[in-house]
Amino acid sequence: MALLTMILRKMANNKWLAASLLLGMALTTGLVSTMPVYSDAILSRMLVKDLERQQLDSGVHSGTYFSKITLMDMKPDKKLQAVSSLDRFMKDEAIPGFGLPLKQAAAELQTEQLVLEVEAPPPIPSSSSLPEPSAPSAASRIISV
Repeated sequence: MALLTMILRKMANNKWLAASLLLGMALTTGLVSTMPVYSDAILSRMLVKDLERQQLDSGVHSGTYFSKITLMDMKPDKKLQAVSSLDRFMKDEAIPGFGLPLKQAAAELQTEQLVLEVEAPPPIPSSSSLPEPSAPSAASRIISV
């Protein structure tokens, strides 16, 4: 407690020193808090410049647009109609709407997921009922490789 009162008395006697200290702390806090924003801006600018340079060197635009649409709770004929409608929209309106030269377009279609059930394995016969081992067949050689 005595230390705190001593510090407060010294600060009261040296008002300019206390004000300068407070201003210095505010400036330091401001500088330190803006460092992530500044470094993010620098990295973003470097990325843009590198992509521009790569595009000029290789002639390939460094950009990709990906969209995903899931069709659920629809009858199969409606799904076919929706897929063809969406495909037509992408080709006729969406891709030209980007305003960029198109280098490649791809469409990926995926079927419904299957549900598989595993049956219980057959019982293992006892060692007395096993046949004598014979020379391996071609099929067993392929499987064992």
